[in-house]
Amino acid sequence: MRVCIPTREGSGREAVVHNHFGSAPGFVIVDTETGDLTAMENDNAHHAHGNCQPMAKLEGKDVDALVIGGIGVRALQLIKQAGLTVYYSGGGTVGDVVDALDQGKLPEMEITNACGGHAHGQGGGCDHGHDHGEGGCH
Repeated sequence: MRVCIPTREGSGREAVVHNHFGSAPGFVIVDTETGDLTAMENDNAHHAHGNCQPMAKLEGKDVDALVIGGIGVRALQLIKQAGLTVYYSGGGTVGDVVDALDQGKLPEMEITNACGGHAHGQGGGCDHGHDHGEGGCH
C-alpha cells in the first residue's frame, strides 16, 4: 500500500508529522510493502479558506491511503470520492505512523471526525493547533 503522510519537517522515517493535511509544508509517501519513501513539498499549503486542493499534489502518485490528524469536511469528501482510505493519527514521526498502520492501530477517519469550520472541538478530529487561520483546510 502507498500511504501519504503530511509532514512538518524532514523527509524520511524521522520526519515530523504535521497535524493538518491541507496546511502541511510537505508530504512523505511510503510504500508499506517495500519501505520506499518519497518526499515532496506542498506548494498549496497557503491557500485561501475553503480552497484546499488536496488531490492536486498527489495526482499521478498512485497513493492508496492518507494518514492525517485533521482535515476539512469537503477535502475529506473529495479524497474518499477518489477512492482513497483515510486513517487518523495523532502525530509523531512518519516511522511511528507506518508502524501503527502496520499494526492495525489507526482508525479510519469518517466525515463526522473532520473539521467543521472554525468550531474547533465541536467537529471532531480537527487538530490545527497554532496553525488555525494560517491556511488550513476547514
